[in-house]
Amino acid sequence: MKVPSTQREPARSARVQHVWVDITGQWVHPKPGILLMWRRRLGQRGGWEAWVIAVDQAAEAHGGSPRVVQGWVDATHVRPAGIERPPIPTSSPAPLPARNRRAG
Repeated sequence: MKVPSTQREPARSARVQHVWVDITGQWVHPKPGILLMWRRRLGQRGGWEAWVIAVDQAAEAHGGSPRVVQGWVDATHVRPAGIERPPIPTSSPAPLPARNRRAG
């Protein structure tokens, strides 16, 4: 269930970085992606969401082409891409650190 936008803080720019994205939470088939922005959910659920662009390669298995998807995902579904493939977690990971905007 999505939290209404009135229950979110404004989005914060992030240092653009390569990440793995897996919205299933199983980390069996993570997708390569780019992290663009963070926002904090307010209310009972709290937590962070990441705006990501990811490559969905599922269509390739059926003779199609990969496609690009974008959207807000829970921070627990995003991992840094500094490792070849994320390990399967035994507990919920901490979100990646948010970067504050620089005054310009």
